[in-house]
Amino acid sequence: MLFEPTGNLLISDNTLGLVTVVRSTNTEDFPTPTVVGDLDSTDDPLLLTVQETGDLAGTLNAGADPSFSGTEATAFSLASTGTCSSLAVFTVGQVCTYALNFDPTVVGPNTGNLVLTASSANGATATASANLYGIGLSTLNHFTLVAVTIPPTTPTTVNLGGSVELILTAVQSDGAVATDYTGTISFTTTDPNGVFLGGTTYTMTTADNGVLTIPSQINQTTQFTLTITTTGTVAPTGTVTFYSDGTLIGTETVTDSGTTGTASMNDSFPVAGSYSITATYTPSTNTSGGSASLIQTVIGGPTTISLSSSLNPVFLDNPTLLSAIILPITAGGPAPTGTVSFYDGGTPIGTAAVVNGTATLSASFVYSGTHNLTAVYSGSTIYSGITSAVYSQTVADFSITVASGGSSSGTTIAGGTTTYPLVVTPIITSTFPFAITLSFSGLPSSVTGTLTPGAIAAPAAPRRAATTARPRRPITLR
Repeated sequence: MLFEPTGNLLISDNTLGLVTVVRSTNTEDFPTPTVVGDLDSTDDPLLLTVQETGDLAGTLNAGADPSFSGTEATAFSLASTGTCSSLAVFTVGQVCTYALNFDPTVVGPNTGNLVLTASSANGATATASANLYGIGLSTLNHFTLVAVTIPPTTPTTVNLGGSVELILTAVQSDGAVATDYTGTISFTTTDPNGVFLGGTTYTMTTADNGVLTIPSQINQTTQFTLTITTTGTVAPTGTVTFYSDGTLIGTETVTDSGTTGTASMNDSFPVAGSYSITATYTPSTNTSGGSASLIQTVIGGPTTISLSSSLNPVFLDNPTLLSAIILPITAGGPAPTGTVSFYDGGTPIGTAAVVNGTATLSASFVYSGTHNLTAVYSGSTIYSGITSAVYSQTVADFSITVASGGSSSGTTIAGGTTTYPLVVTPIITSTFPFAITLSFSGLPSSVTGTLTPGAIAAPAAPRRAATTARPRRPITLR
């Protein structure tokens, strides 16, 4: 038999000598990604052609054959439009088809195997298989976004400077929560006063089950609710005790509605961080007690950032240490973590990790003048990002010229001297920010030189210096 249209696999039973010849990767691919739970209307049905290539008639096993196996075997099925299932005898050279449907069961790759068995006239059998592959898409149809205040208001109203909790829900086309949705969510606002204290980007994972709650802020009241559902007909009654990191928050009475009961408790957190919240149900009826827990992330919201330099001004091509200090506006929380990127105008200088709230970077500059530096804090799961104010870094330089009235060349006899008056002038700054040491380079081997003075202390205005040369033979210096 020959699997087509890709020509993947050939099974030959010449004179009952059953031989398998693998021609290539025997995969039947459904190329169009399809929403989980929906039939692939674009590719379905995918036809699998089977041909009797031997010299004896055979029979395609009926019943459960062909069968499906593999991780997502139930994602693949036979359609009724194939012709192989109706054949009583598979004659030499005959061709028939199986029609395959794809109905993905999971988001992402769906893999399975189709197994086919054929029998010859005297009962000998041959088995062949083909790999099946398709992509399942999330059942997401749309999102809903709800803003919540504690206590709730209708419509949701918050005063300027106040905060709300945002709840984003992924929804299927049938209105149910799309619990399989994962992805990155970006928030924007047209309100010039609106600020996303925890940043504008969040990632929804499988652990969120289709519902993303934007973490609460410092001192923002949030409401914890425990829902109890019984499996019988008895309504759950009793109390629920709430704990934060093992510390009692309070106890509330269960409010029941049929076989479902709820108890809610409000709380706020003065310090940023992650808190383990536990709710313990103590029944007063013939129901079982129990507990549930979650991790509540409290973000510190705004931070401040200050940028400084260990040397300002600094000489050209000399290093200075840039330091960015990040502090939460509300004291008491954990030290900020993340990274800080440093910029000279719009040009990146480098990036450094934040350690104990501080990021440092050694930097040098290749041209003199004023450099407008900024530091950009990336933010973290607890603290929002921020950009520093512009820090003006002065990069100084100096020039050396022949003094007015002096000469840049001279002639002297052996053992004589010639003097060159020089002026050393600071560039950008009015004085030298650091001491300057003067030295010769490139003097002929027959000449000795002296610089007076040999160094210029800081701070100092433009200074006059002189260099004296004493050759051992007549020489002209220029």
